[in-house]
Amino acid sequence: MAAGGTQQGGLVLGGSASTGRVRTGWAVRVAAAACAVVMGVAGCASSLSPEEYQELLTGFEQAVQPPIDRLASATSVAEVDSARSELAAAMQTQEQALEDVSPPDEARAQHEAVLAFLRSAPGLLALTPPDATPDECGIVPTAEEQTTLAKSDVQQELASAASGVTSAEFARAGLTFNGNLVPPEVALPPDQDRRGENGAVLQRNGPRGRGTLEIKNGGDSDAVIAAVVSDPASPSGSIYVQAYSSATLTGLAGTYQVYFKSGADWDQDKLKFTRDCAFQKFDDVFDANSAWSITITPVIGGNATSSDVPAF
Repeated sequence: MAAGGTQQGGLVLGGSASTGRVRTGWAVRVAAAACAVVMGVAGCASSLSPEEYQELLTGFEQAVQPPIDRLASATSVAEVDSARSELAAAMQTQEQALEDVSPPDEARAQHEAVLAFLRSAPGLLALTPPDATPDECGIVPTAEEQTTLAKSDVQQELASAASGVTSAEFARAGLTFNGNLVPPEVALPPDQDRRGENGAVLQRNGPRGRGTLEIKNGGDSDAVIAAVVSDPASPSGSIYVQAYSSATLTGLAGTYQVYFKSGADWDQDKLKFTRDCAFQKFDDVFDANSAWSITITPVIGGNATSSDVPAF
């Protein structure tokens, strides 16, 4: 120990009038914390050197980059959630390590941007998995669609949080930051506008008869009309009617109710619209011994009522 010196907390406080400090071989983070204790203030009396701050910056990058990379390569919602939780924990740990650091003057703006990024961890944790229940059209998102949505939510959260952190600004301050805090943007499937052929018969079940049902679609959405004995998913017959068009369903037998659904983007494989769906049925019962004509949009003077029904 140097004469006249007093050793405290890994620092050597000189006995002369000099206010300079000499670091021991302790890590930068420990030395910075000890400086705060000795000086009796929140933070060091002077800024870290660029070399000292670079060490902390590199540690930040090494802590958060692995879970961000795992987010980018995730192939399931479970993998997204695991990487998201790991990243949030790393961000919270790094926030504690950096919040009282006094960076070099030329890096103060970027240091604040890093802290803003780290303080967004609660928002990351608050994200919820995509809804796996059937949507308004009765369609359950596939596992791939749910994973894409989960990754997109995280990507948007990180893009907002990291908007102020740039490698170029750190370089201007003589520092190196090679991290990529935002995983690649995930492209959501584009909306489609597929349509069925007007008058196309989609389903046939049960006995055939001579009954007919003429349908007039006066609305601006395509529709599917079904003659239903019991289960609307398995009708006696169903037919596609485009907007502002008419079609006739033939070969009906017995008594039945008329169900209809409308929407946008017809998925022929699933026999469902994928957007803007509505599901209804006429309250009356129809008899195949008669030829019926219906309009599936409200008309003045109409004599039939309808009710909403679950998706089919």
